[in-house]
Amino acid sequence: MAYDLTIHPQTKPIGNIDYQEIDVIVRLNEKYNHWIFKSFLDLYKDQKIEVNRLQEAQLFLLEILCEEVLEEEKTFLYKMISLVSFALHKEKPLFGIAD
Repeated sequence: MAYDLTIHPQTKPIGNIDYQEIDVIVRLNEKYNHWIFKSFLDLYKDQKIEVNRLQEAQLFLLEILCEEVLEEEKTFLYKMISLVSFALHKEKPLFGIAD
C-alpha cells in the first residue's frame, strides 16, 4: 500500500510514498520541522499542494540536500525533489491520494 502522488487526481500517479519510508519522513521532520514532511505523514488524507507551495518546498529540499544526511534520507530527498520538480515543470499542483 502506498500514498500516490499525481499532478491531477484523475491521472496515473507520477510517484508514491511507501509505508517503509515513514521512518525517514519522521526523522527528516524531527530534524527540519518543515510542512512538506508533515504533509506526508498523514497517508490517509487526500491533499493538494499548490504550485507556490511547491516552489517553496523545492528550494527547501534542494538546500537540505547539501547538508549531512543519512543515505536513505538523501534517497528520499532525491525522490521528493524529482516529484516536486516534475509538477513545477508542468505548472500543476501535486496531489497526494490516499489508497
